[in-house]
Amino acid sequence: MIRLENVSKQFKDFSFTNVNYEFADRLYQLNGENGSGKSVLLKIIAGLDRKITGQVQNSYAKRPRLFLTDVGIGLPYLDLRDNIELSAQILGVDLNEESFLPLFREEKYLETLYAQSSLGNQNKVGLSLLFSETRYSLIVLDETLNGIDRESVVLILEQLCILQEKKCCPIIAVSHALTLKEALQVDIHDILGRKKHG
Repeated sequence: MIRLENVSKQFKDFSFTNVNYEFADRLYQLNGENGSGKSVLLKIIAGLDRKITGQVQNSYAKRPRLFLTDVGIGLPYLDLRDNIELSAQILGVDLNEESFLPLFREEKYLETLYAQSSLGNQNKVGLSLLFSETRYSLIVLDETLNGIDRESVVLILEQLCILQEKKCCPIIAVSHALTLKEALQVDIHDILGRKKHG
């Protein structure tokens, strides 16, 4: 569980004050228009932005966190397999190739250099880490499903549902491209206590 307690943030022309919200160990889809503060809030929740007042309490703070955006997490001169293995080592998670191989359909894609891979396959490097048996403290997917083929999206959504059933940690996804039916739909404006524009 993650709890925001009286969290306030001033960011350029954007601010919010005294936000109190609790994310239970389930799947959420965070909704809101571009520029509404979703990514800012996600960085605060993940502990990546500490220039705030108030507190963010995470029940599982000692576990690794998985924070993925629409930009892949690979090194251009390594193939996809090596990037996945390196990412797993950096996070300290156990990962079996058989668990994530269906995302790539064929082993030859894992042998492709990251720099020569499609955007979708680059994003799958980070998404492969969803298939680890390691429990995370938080999973964030900030537009990470962009550019992912439909079959792989289905596999990823199935894995998110499995993780939700295990109640392993809060899982927060942002996607303008699709609605996650299994997720609790939460509007950024409701969390921040602001009125919607328009």
